Order: sequence, then structure tokens, then C-alpha cells
Amino acid sequence: MVVPGATQLDPDHPHNFSKLGKEYLEAAKILDSHHQNQPDWPTFFVVCQALELYLKAFLVAHRVSVEDLINRKVFGHDLQLGFEKAIKLGLGERLDFTDDLRRCVAVINQPYKERDFQYKGSGSWELIFISPLISLVDSLVKAARLDY
Repeated sequence: MVVPGATQLDPDHPHNFSKLGKEYLEAAKILDSHHQNQPDWPTFFVVCQALELYLKAFLVAHRVSVEDLINRKVFGHDLQLGFEKAIKLGLGERLDFTDDLRRCVAVINQPYKERDFQYKGSGSWELIFISPLISLVDSLVKAARLDY
């Protein structure tokens, strides 16, 4: 049902990626408050999912096709590929914490891309505290104006 006077958005509109990213980021904040900044798989997964969706919102807004975002060679779930593509399209000009975010992405990318957060219960990974990662994603949204 379409609300009278409302504008129907294309399913691939940046707003849709951003809106879903916001929901995942809110979920990450709730989980983090429960786990008190301790690394846990569900919180890592949802904050990484939020970051992925916000990066995709930025890329779609800069004319990257959804087909390219699905393509594992362009982005897929590879946060480093998506982040570097966004930097090339001007994201770095809006951020004063690009290096901090790049370091976080370097640490979390492999386990996120491989879906270790969802499917592996044991092993060893380099992880970071979650609260700073959530803060960086929050700052990314504000600095890059991704809250469409």
C-alpha cells in the first residue's frame, strides 16, 4: 500500500540501504550495552552489517550499480573493497578519521567476509573492542551524511 502523497522509492535507492543500516546499528548499540564492550559474535556481525549497508548507500548514491555491489570482485561482503571504492569516490574527503576506520576494517574484514561471525564457534581471530567500532560507524554516517 502506498500512502497518499508519499513518494515510492526504487528498491535500490540509497535511502533503503541507509535505513536498514540504521536498524542494524541500533541493534549493535543495544547488544553492546548488554555485553558491555566485550567482543561477541552477534554484536560484531550486526555492526559490520551496518557498516556494509552504509557503505553500499554511499556507493549507490555515487552511481555504483547494485549488480556491482553484489559482485564479490567489486564488493559483495568485502568491507575493504567497499571502503576503498568509497574512498576513491570521495568518502575520504568527508572524514577526518579515515585511517582509524581503515584499520578497523582491516581487522574485521576477513572474519566478516567469510561469515565467521555466523558460523564458527571456535578459532582465533584478531578482534577489536566493539564500542569504538560502533562510534566510528556512527561518525561515518554523520560525516558522510548517510542518514538519507
